[in-house]
Amino acid sequence: MKKALVIFVSFFAIACPAYAEVTQLHIGLSSGYPPFYFFDENKQPTGICVDIVNQVAQSMNISVQYDSYPWKRMIKYGKVGKVDAVMPLFKTDEREQFLTFPETGLIDEANRFFTSSSNTIKYSGKLTDVINHKIGVIDKYSYGKKFDNTDFTDKTIAKDTKQLILLVQNKRIELGLGNSKVVIYSAKKMDATDKIRFLDPPVTINPLFIGFSKKRANQDFVNQFNKQLQKFKTTKAYAEIIQAY
Repeated sequence: MKKALVIFVSFFAIACPAYAEVTQLHIGLSSGYPPFYFFDENKQPTGICVDIVNQVAQSMNISVQYDSYPWKRMIKYGKVGKVDAVMPLFKTDEREQFLTFPETGLIDEANRFFTSSSNTIKYSGKLTDVINHKIGVIDKYSYGKKFDNTDFTDKTIAKDTKQLILLVQNKRIELGLGNSKVVIYSAKKMDATDKIRFLDPPVTINPLFIGFSKKRANQDFVNQFNKQLQKFKTTKAYAEIIQAY
């Protein structure tokens, strides 16, 4: 996941002892990470994570307002308590110093190899299978320590997912590596879904979380949010959100 792609949440009265006193979430978004979150033609935030948080907030009788901030400022705001939560992001030891994470992630992010539909490359799950192939990755993305520390023979850096798909589609590279939901979403926009195919298994699967600022959110609220999120993820409505994008 690209580090600059994160969402922040600000609550009214979230520091109060009881979560029932919280009435509003003020959520700040970065530049967009479709389909996890992005802005529609009316500049309104939408996407998988936005829809999930909206549903959980509704179940807790909390309203939601969205705004946009640069990544570094949002991280700082989460740390000092000027905002109350950040999402979607990975849980790390460093972030757990100033954020409280629910036990449940919003959604899993899977990075997978993809190739042109006519390419017969196979992948068993071992990076040695593809180490000598021409591989494309997106600039400044991390694909996990194992992949990041592997010395591939020929690696091409793409500026974004669209360029990565074009490189694969035009057979400039043999394999692209990216978040499968992001690649599928972009390929649909490019009318290129039939021109690429994914290789299994995924290179990485990691949950994306919302993290609440320890300066603002108490454990009771985080526990209640987690309870409602767990409940929502078992519903048909949750599955419909995922399928919609």
